[in-house]
Amino acid sequence: MVDWRWISAAAAALALTGSVGPASDPPPSATPSATPPSAVAPLQPLPTPTSEASQSPSPPPAPSQAPSQAPSQSPSQAPSQAPSPTPEPSPSPAPKPSLRYRAHVQKVGWQGWLTSGKSAGTTGRSLRVEALQLRVEGSPYAGGIECRAHVQGVGWTGPVADGSTCGTQGRGLRVEAFRIRLTGDLAQKMDVWYRVHVQDVGWMGWASNGDTAGTEGFALRTEAVQVVLVPRGEPAPGSTSTPSTSLGVRASAHVATKGWLPAVAQGRTAGTTGKALAVEALRVSTPPLPWSGRIECSAHVQNLGWRGWTGPGSTCGTTGRGLRAEAFRLRLTGTTAKRLDVWYRVHVQDIGWMGWASNGDTAGTERLGRRVEAVQVVVLRKGSPAPGRTSDASRIGYQNPAGTRQIQYGGITQFGGCGFSLTPGMNGLKVQRVADHLGVSQYHQSMSPLLTSRVKRFQAGRGLPATGVVDERTWTAMGFSASDWTALDCYKRPVRIVPGSSRQAIIEAFVATALEYNGSRYIWGGANRPDQGADCSGLIIQALYSIGIDPDPNNTVNHALPTWRSSRNLYDAPGFVHVPISQLQRGDVVFYAVGSPTINHTAVYLGNGQIMNESSSGRIQGLRDFSGLMPTAVRPIP
Repeated sequence: MVDWRWISAAAAALALTGSVGPASDPPPSATPSATPPSAVAPLQPLPTPTSEASQSPSPPPAPSQAPSQAPSQSPSQAPSQAPSPTPEPSPSPAPKPSLRYRAHVQKVGWQGWLTSGKSAGTTGRSLRVEALQLRVEGSPYAGGIECRAHVQGVGWTGPVADGSTCGTQGRGLRVEAFRIRLTGDLAQKMDVWYRVHVQDVGWMGWASNGDTAGTEGFALRTEAVQVVLVPRGEPAPGSTSTPSTSLGVRASAHVATKGWLPAVAQGRTAGTTGKALAVEALRVSTPPLPWSGRIECSAHVQNLGWRGWTGPGSTCGTTGRGLRAEAFRLRLTGTTAKRLDVWYRVHVQDIGWMGWASNGDTAGTERLGRRVEAVQVVVLRKGSPAPGRTSDASRIGYQNPAGTRQIQYGGITQFGGCGFSLTPGMNGLKVQRVADHLGVSQYHQSMSPLLTSRVKRFQAGRGLPATGVVDERTWTAMGFSASDWTALDCYKRPVRIVPGSSRQAIIEAFVATALEYNGSRYIWGGANRPDQGADCSGLIIQALYSIGIDPDPNNTVNHALPTWRSSRNLYDAPGFVHVPISQLQRGDVVFYAVGSPTINHTAVYLGNGQIMNESSSGRIQGLRDFSGLMPTAVRPIP
């Protein structure tokens, strides 16, 4: 124990001798000393006792612990080693806000409340989410959570706060997308991330803080939702690729003298109308698509024809060359093509807006020399009705009835087989040229035995294989051009009618083409230009081409075959309307079986009992100048 009496006596002695050390000195030793007060040794620090039993006399307590009877010290005399302050307790961590949410599901109703990151709704059961409720609990921050839903047939609902219903109940309406955000101070401290599982798509990317998660315009149901609350600035819970998409397309036109015009939204006009300016190129693109595939475009360009397919945002057509676009085709690819349709229409010089085309069909004209002036494009759900009329009847003025041969104002697609060799029995203009060259020409010229033998003689004289068949090598050896080898017997009269033509105008165009052959050379099995010659049915084939009617399977190549009889095949061809001879009108096609049990002659009825035909007896003749008139006629323009 500390002997306080001894300490007091020692302190008094030190005071009498004036030997009290400075305030910074340590306290005196606790051990009694025989040294006189005038020879007190310097004071040393006392060791810290380990136990009361082993201690030397205990050291004095610190000044703050000294008993009241101990000598007082002035502030300047207080020891410098003040007692350590008691450490303050660490503050408790701030409470973290937690998130709870639940979904109202088709056939299920409200599900149980879930914590952050769990899936509300269903997957793999084809059930729609109809509403969502969210609430934030235990938040030390002011503010809360808000939600908006894009609902079938309603659109975006107004925002609702914590615990309220985001969507609808009892109306059977699907939610297609959500927007969720935090408010107040909570929005400064935390981020809310969310994603949706969409019908036919699956889980989309994560959206955050009021952005859209889901789809708009696709009529796709949301099937499940996940929501996560994280401290502000932390990474997203997963991929943020394509959290949302909307149904639509953007188009930009490159216009003569103006260049690229600003892109326009779905259904708006890209280009100009009423300014006589050509669209030279087009660029189209869609928002990110939820399926594989893309939008592509092809342009029919002046002097170049159809160009290759280009992808989203790429130039479809040409720029810097002053070439007009005359038609466009657009299409979707991949899975997107199974889910969506792309519709488009063009405004054409002297025609106006044409009908809507879709999914790779042609919108515009070919070989009419007319510029596209504007384009409209829309993307719709598969099977949706067209945005407007798809027929061009209103701008064309006339079209044959459904089920009959239709008028193709853009012209007839080129057939194949040109450049054929001349084998025994063949007919046509090339045969006539060979016969003329070899000096054995006759009126009904074919690759007869006489002509074949002359060909063999010619080939032998030129060191060629003497086959009697005129191939391209024999043809050019006769001095004919390689271009004529493929061009002759492959002529196709360009369309001479224009969109907007009336029925009567089309009939007159048909008759006018037939009359062009008045005085032309008769070529057996020929169907070439008027200055080159044709026969009776070759004239009909070319007159039909001139008004955009395809006489398939009759064409100029088949017409030259040894056993092909176009007059009979035209009479029997499906899609042509037959009328009684008693009801003949100008522009009808009449048929004859002249001295034969089968049809072997044909002509165009001009009216007033006259016909235009290609025969040895004349061109413009009477209807009954030939025997075997068939009881019905074909009316190409019914």
